[in-house]
Amino acid sequence: MNRTVCITLLICGILLVRPLYSIVDPHNSKIPTLNTGNALNTFSALVTSDTTDIDTIDITHGCYGCSVLDEETYTINRKGTNYFFDGKKVDPHLIQELQESFTDFYESFIYEYTYEDIIVFDHVPYFTVVVTFSNGKILTLRTTSCYHCFIPWNIEYERKTYVQYNGKISTAFLRILMELDNDAWKSYERTARWGCYPAVVPEKYLNRGLSSDFPVSRDVITPEEERGRSHVLWEINLRDYVIGKPVYENGKVVVITYNNLICFDAETGEKLWLVTFHDKKSLGLYFYFEIENLLVSDGVVYAAGPDSVVYCVDLETGKVLWSYKANISNPSIKIAEDYLLVFGRGIDCLNRVTGKRIWRVTENTHSEAIYGDKILYTMWKDNSYSVLRDIPTGDVLWKAKDIYGYTPVYNDGILYLITEKNELTALDFQSQE
Repeated sequence: MNRTVCITLLICGILLVRPLYSIVDPHNSKIPTLNTGNALNTFSALVTSDTTDIDTIDITHGCYGCSVLDEETYTINRKGTNYFFDGKKVDPHLIQELQESFTDFYESFIYEYTYEDIIVFDHVPYFTVVVTFSNGKILTLRTTSCYHCFIPWNIEYERKTYVQYNGKISTAFLRILMELDNDAWKSYERTARWGCYPAVVPEKYLNRGLSSDFPVSRDVITPEEERGRSHVLWEINLRDYVIGKPVYENGKVVVITYNNLICFDAETGEKLWLVTFHDKKSLGLYFYFEIENLLVSDGVVYAAGPDSVVYCVDLETGKVLWSYKANISNPSIKIAEDYLLVFGRGIDCLNRVTGKRIWRVTENTHSEAIYGDKILYTMWKDNSYSVLRDIPTGDVLWKAKDIYGYTPVYNDGILYLITEKNELTALDFQSQE
């Protein structure tokens, strides 16, 4: 099944993006019959024989390039009708959902290490999940993918190998990890809650078709979504991965993807212009949590592409007014009056009109906050310290070691800080008193 990314514009002005609901209900006590298109195979018979067929789940997680000591292991065991991890009960619905996610597999003959050579993280993660069923059979899931939701997953079962691109294993697996160790995996809370979007299936697997060895699910539209279809003005299949929130301005919708910056007419969906990023393969590090990489102001589009380049584009014509090579892939950007701040490995301050760099901070920074024509941030250089800088000139107005324990807040010449003793302190940045 070829799934692609699309954008839907609603008459009410709301951009609604939601994953379709599967007919598989994780809260149902029995697994519903899936549309396999043929007679039940060995695995289908296995998963429909009992309410819960999984006896144990052994999970190993680590990253290539990291220490072996950083490797994490989790084991879930069934005792009677309950599941336990480290002596604590595990919600059986989560185990059932994992079992139900073993659908829409394509038979494979090679291990799929990643998805379209896209690098998403600054390390290469790996997961191995060994699922043992009550009949003694074993299904092994593996992924070393840096792509969104660790897609694709490689599956081994009964001496055959398969691959899955629909994100269902990822969704069920992340929900289990949240249950086992919420503190370690809380950054995936939103993804686990809403589910993983599917990746576009490579053509070589589409031509081969889904394997008949495993069930094939079908997605359905909820009644609420069905009623919403009457409000759809237009929809476009982008055939690309969207890497930022679309922006509406003056009757136009601007979208940033891995490969292009695209502008559409908001009423008709007509493509008005397209800017292709310089190097489609240099996707670098992309963390799929939200970054601010697309802004529109005064008839100008500012976009930070995955090719490490910041683009300034005329909203009406699509003409590139200037471009600037940043020092990191997928930088974030913010507008501060007449200036554009680029955040990556440090800070670059650019003139919004010319793209000329005015000043630069080369050390890594974090907790950046803009207050009018000033920026307050924390950085590391031997020790952590906070800096208040004038944006137009780049002059450092105040700097002190970060001994307070919390990021300070600036307002009208006064810095407010919470100390390690939980005391509120107000400092005049000029006198530091």
